Amino acid sequence: MYRVCRSGPKDHLVGCLPLKGKMGNELLARPLEERVRLSDALNLSINDLNFADEQIERASAKHDHFRIVPFPKSIHDKVRHQIEVAESFHRHDATNNPNGVPVPHAYARKCPSAPRDLRWMWLFPSETLSRAPADGHLKRYHSNDDHQRRIFRDALARSGIRRRITPHDVRRAAATHLHLSGMPMTRLQSILGHNSLEVTQLYVLEDEAKINGSHSPFDLLNGLV
Repeated sequence: MYRVCRSGPKDHLVGCLPLKGKMGNELLARPLEERVRLSDALNLSINDLNFADEQIERASAKHDHFRIVPFPKSIHDKVRHQIEVAESFHRHDATNNPNGVPVPHAYARKCPSAPRDLRWMWLFPSETLSRAPADGHLKRYHSNDDHQRRIFRDALARSGIRRRITPHDVRRAAATHLHLSGMPMTRLQSILGHNSLEVTQLYVLEDEAKINGSHSPFDLLNGLV
């Protein structure tokens, strides 16, 4: 459980939410969501995790980018525990789910055993099987994003924060902090997976303005009103 932030702006949310629950829910809300979209975090497979180089390598993400994002060493132990959870699903599926998990179509043709390979197992697997639209077979998909958003809202309520906060706000807050700490905008663009640098600049500078924002002119009247 993380420390509780009783109040504060969105840019101070990182590390403030008291997240708990099964299936690695705290990893999804913090800190993985700090740098990757919730959808990308849910789509992580064991194969995407590079512990040695401390980075997450997403070969298929939004806009079909190959993305490399920092993999905080502080959460390695929690991620290894989550991998053990994923391995338990893999062992169960070895005898009860011959179809395994969905893999990229071209790779499935090249390596028919890939759907049953542990490396392709989701880091956050769903507890139930779903029918694949492509072939109609029952397969193991990742956890549902609506479920994770509910967990985030519950954590927010327990934290005492009364502002409306979304997982995406945490991602933007982390991006702004990285920028303020001196990370080049081009590197930040790569981490965030934006198509253009202009999007990243708007994305970060808007939040930076909120942090450093101007005071109201009424504050300059020194009690005259």
